[in-house]
Amino acid sequence: MQLVFNWHITEACNYSCCYCFARWGRPREIWKNSTVCDRLFTELSKFSSLDSCKKIFEDRSVSNIRINFVGGEPLLLGESLITIIDRVVCEFGFSASIVTNASLLEGCLDILENIETIGISIDSFATDTNRLIGRAACCKDVLSGKDYKRIINLVRNRNPEIKVKVTSVVSEHNCGEELLKDIDALAPDRVKVFRQLPFEGNKGITDEMFDSFIVNNVI
Repeated sequence: MQLVFNWHITEACNYSCCYCFARWGRPREIWKNSTVCDRLFTELSKFSSLDSCKKIFEDRSVSNIRINFVGGEPLLLGESLITIIDRVVCEFGFSASIVTNASLLEGCLDILENIETIGISIDSFATDTNRLIGRAACCKDVLSGKDYKRIINLVRNRNPEIKVKVTSVVSEHNCGEELLKDIDALAPDRVKVFRQLPFEGNKGITDEMFDSFIVNNVI
């Protein structure tokens, strides 16, 4: 069994999605301290051998540990992130994956060398919808379907073994869209759909809104 740890490595992001909960105060980001990171990786490595873990996971042994780098937008860390991932894979023997909005990916293709799975977040292919959600970098155009296809092709050309996952959050702004049909055209290996839940005064979406999205996109 592969055990996956999600590391929200930074809250910094070039997008401002209305549903984002990854805010905790940048001074507390531990990736800047290599000593603390080493302690973290050492503690995580223990999960592959502790007998107590076998009981937690119904007597299934942990064959592999994967660190999933999420944010914020992890690619904002640039070379620092590449260094951390190299250490995670080469020194500690973990697998690595990343979730990104893909807006910076063309300039960070070197990061793919040691990545097992890349998750690309796509909530809409409509420019107006993405701007309403907050999925637009300052003074830059919103990514289109053609952009995502080009970027995913670059990813697969750079690392033919990589798995491509698309993640989507259903909110009030995109719940009426037939989103998965366009995502399917990108030929991802996996698709994950999340529902925007209430937090910090944001009501999220109703059962009816989410059910309508599922009916329009899956059934």
